Amino acid sequence: MAKHTTRNLFLGLPEAEAEAQNMLNLYQDYMGIETALSHGKFIVTGRKGSGKSAYAVWLNEEAKTSQEIWCKIVKHNDRLLEQVFRIPDAAGFDMVVLFEWIIIYHLIILITDSGEGKYGEYASKLYDFRKDNAKLMNEGMYDLKELVNKGGIDLTSLRIPLLKIYGTSEKKLYKADFLSTIHYLKAVLIEALKQENLKHLKYYVIFDDLDVKFKLTSETDKVKLVDLIRTVRDYNTSHLLGTASRVVLLLRDDISAKLSGVECDTNKILESYEHHIDWYTHYDDGNHLRQFINRRIELALEKNSISVNLKDKDYWNWLVGSEIDYKSSFKYILDNTYYLPRDILTIFKEIGARSYSIPISRDKIDFLLEEYAKSKFYEIRNELVVVWNEQKIDTIFEMLGDMFDLICDRNDISYEDLSKLAEDYKLMENDLDILVEYSLIIPRDIHTNKLFIKYREKVPTRKKTRYFYGLHKVLMLYFNAMQ
Repeated sequence: MAKHTTRNLFLGLPEAEAEAQNMLNLYQDYMGIETALSHGKFIVTGRKGSGKSAYAVWLNEEAKTSQEIWCKIVKHNDRLLEQVFRIPDAAGFDMVVLFEWIIIYHLIILITDSGEGKYGEYASKLYDFRKDNAKLMNEGMYDLKELVNKGGIDLTSLRIPLLKIYGTSEKKLYKADFLSTIHYLKAVLIEALKQENLKHLKYYVIFDDLDVKFKLTSETDKVKLVDLIRTVRDYNTSHLLGTASRVVLLLRDDISAKLSGVECDTNKILESYEHHIDWYTHYDDGNHLRQFINRRIELALEKNSISVNLKDKDYWNWLVGSEIDYKSSFKYILDNTYYLPRDILTIFKEIGARSYSIPISRDKIDFLLEEYAKSKFYEIRNELVVVWNEQKIDTIFEMLGDMFDLICDRNDISYEDLSKLAEDYKLMENDLDILVEYSLIIPRDIHTNKLFIKYREKVPTRKKTRYFYGLHKVLMLYFNAMQ
């Protein structure tokens, strides 16, 4: 039998955007996002690295080869969205209307770019509207505040469909204030999407990367995000009803969890329309993460014309071996992670540039895990920017480093010791709660020895002295490597 190495076995890159060209071949909807959207969900949540953006990238690539799907991914640096989030809270703007304009704007661009509906009585007029408002429909050509302040949008090119909808030809209908003209423009857009030749087509506007520059400590940021969620809810449950088009929000679950109570209906919206991505399962068999990495290994083998005769198609055991330290190799590796696709890809991203013997030896696996821990450390720091500023994050990790020193000779420390350590760094009890919530600090029940890790089970919030506290294994790896 030929002896294989990992040379040229590239399993993928941690960032979905970097894999866009191959995403049609790589992506599998293990988390049932498409099914959830088809059943009325529109808020997809999960931890950073769980695959939310991968879905958006896949759909965007799918749209390039489909005659029925058109897609726009609206990110934090989208000029219109950026302008809305820059507007001060006290500026007097109706945020819902501004978010409506972003959705309407991109849907009009998608419809007109797709070339569909040119001869429909409503959709055809959107082409005229875009042509007559060329500067307006180029998002880099105007300032949003100026547009709102100077009045409404010129709707003259929509005179005929507006006359049909409202039964009036009053001039003020076409040149009114911004709020009114957005209302009229939306009416024409919705009628266009309900045309017989358009209503089965899928126009997707997907909001992603909203956590960039977002602060959980900012009530203004939270209120604006809730306004966006409410606006998206209204489009999906009312305005776009009867069409195949959707507006989708991709949110980090730590952010969505902190929006409860911001407005009276926020909880209800999240409970009704949220689809949460959770990759963790206790068993290896049927584990979606195992399916995910097995497919990546299989595709890498195909690309290198390597044939491996496996009865069960379990390429993982071929690459890594079935056991490490008398336990499943899969569990051995994944227990050092947060059970996310990005984690696995980060661990194995460099093996194609190295010539490791297959199955990869234990010492090489441990080396890869150490490299992963160093990378994950900075990803975790970036994740926490929504909660604390850089200076406080530095303090947090200094404290965690001291915590590592305390527990090196034992598994964990008491809550009293943890509180004293936090106090030395002028950290509050709430700061410790957040670290537990992000699964950086791990509680262990004194009586049952059960660990409480957020992505596996509900984290206890009462009787904190009943628990000992340790660090997540990835932090133990990191601090050990930094000694």
